[in-house]
Amino acid sequence: MAVNINDIEGFIKTYEEQSFSKASEEMYTSPQGISYMIHKMEKELNVPLFERTGGGVSPTVYGDIFFKYAVAITSAFDKARREINLTQARENGIVRLACAYGIVRFFSPEYILDYNRRHSGKHHPRINYMEFPDKDVISQVRAGQYDIGISPYTDGTEGVRIDPLFSMDLYLIVSPQSRFYHSREVSLKDISTEPMILENERFVIHDLFLTACGRYGIEPNIFFTTSGFSLSYKLCREGHGNTLSMHYIFKDMKNSSLRAIPIKERLRWNVGFIRPKDCLTTEAVSDFMDYTRGYCKNLLKSHKNILFA
Repeated sequence: MAVNINDIEGFIKTYEEQSFSKASEEMYTSPQGISYMIHKMEKELNVPLFERTGGGVSPTVYGDIFFKYAVAITSAFDKARREINLTQARENGIVRLACAYGIVRFFSPEYILDYNRRHSGKHHPRINYMEFPDKDVISQVRAGQYDIGISPYTDGTEGVRIDPLFSMDLYLIVSPQSRFYHSREVSLKDISTEPMILENERFVIHDLFLTACGRYGIEPNIFFTTSGFSLSYKLCREGHGNTLSMHYIFKDMKNSSLRAIPIKERLRWNVGFIRPKDCLTTEAVSDFMDYTRGYCKNLLKSHKNILFA
């Protein structure tokens, strides 16, 4: 009945939530599973870590002491895991890349293929990439599952290192049913008068829009949230509401009935490299970053309103 790292993480969640049921939701297990984890640690330490109450649990003085060390243990384990994963990827000649949805679309698939062609051979790094929603890229890199990410970000992003790459304007995408269809420009106040279709909370564009509306004291009329641009455009095309998008997505969608309208307040979609905060950047990752910066600059002439870092 030895204690393992998962048990310690279960203890931390229980200490923070002061509830077996809430901790179990965080750990994707049952309350009974959390209770068993705590029981194992209490038996190992020979002290009670929590007092059971009608409304949950409350840490004992021993629980308070153990919490400090539990956090240090899991932090050290995460750092070790990240370093092991990084070393393993380096030895295998692979740069593990997490990309936000739509980023490879901006660069074009040739971006990855060209890099792998240039670096073909046993002793050269190769890109192994996976796509995620914006905030999942950040959490995956933070957890050490990927060597580097490319994702939109906000100024409040924590726990990772961010190297700005490029920035572009967001546009209001409207169908002929919108009264803004023939407008040359719209304001956030204008936008709030019609239903909005927005990507959900796992995407930075959602935060950008709500933060901007809050800054100007505007209550947006959000009709529906989606998990990607395709459904947003489909609902917009059907006249259910307007949506927000970058101009390159608008061009790629090839919806001749829709229009992209500039927004007066100029909401900027910032994209950067996302790197683990406590890990050294390998030569292979640095080489990939240099390649990507060069690739970005070559795209300058073919896209509207892009600023490269």
